[in-house]
Amino acid sequence: MASDLTRSYGFFRCPDCKKQWESSHVYGGFVNRKFKTEYGQMCKACNIMVKPYRTERLKCRECGLETCICTLDDKRRKRNIDEKKPHRSDLCEKCRNGIPCAQSF
Repeated sequence: MASDLTRSYGFFRCPDCKKQWESSHVYGGFVNRKFKTEYGQMCKACNIMVKPYRTERLKCRECGLETCICTLDDKRRKRNIDEKKPHRSDLCEKCRNGIPCAQSF
């Protein structure tokens, strides 16, 4: 599945410490019309790998739609991304496996 990964938005909850977080760097694919997550993220507190308990399609920050209607002149706006929070590749299973997220989209 690694060659046809789809990026989505995920909601995480650590089963040990119950810490919760969200990420726009969730990768997986569709199996029998259901999204299956391929990679997880490390809990900062417990250092265990966690898969998201829920995923959603990425939504545009400007218009809030999954299928963005506000992109003009073929310039894609970044979706579900907080520019002030860099991607933590040290916590990302995909990046740790040698497949950097920055090269995925």
